[in-house]
Amino acid sequence: EAKDILNKHLVCENYFKKYRDAIKAHEIAHVLEHYVSQEVINNIIKMSTFKNEGVPLTKLDQHRKKLITDIMVSDDALFERLVSMGIVPGENIMVINELPNAIMVKIKDKKFALDKNIARKIKVLKYEES
Repeated sequence: EAKDILNKHLVCENYFKKYRDAIKAHEIAHVLEHYVSQEVINNIIKMSTFKNEGVPLTKLDQHRKKLITDIMVSDDALFERLVSMGIVPGENIMVINELPNAIMVKIKDKKFALDKNIARKIKVLKYEES
């Protein structure tokens, strides 16, 4: 079990070193190692090869799955809250509705309303399901 957690930590830390300094990448990995599934880790490994850093969640069409590439919030408590909701890099997310100041998203079988200011800080890659 410890080896699995260490592996998750190292994959996350190496991924985030592309976008953040080493200390912040380590802190993010420390949070994510306890929340993410092996499927998410596999997606993060795949994303490590992408050149595209993603676009804000608010910029994409509704009802299409997107892959979360990053969460650009500086507030550690907010970051942990988003992660606890399942909003993690490497996870699929779908915008299901747009409201004046919020968007409704779906991750697996859970639905959430996100303030648009927060949603803008969630970076995603659009891809088509095969």
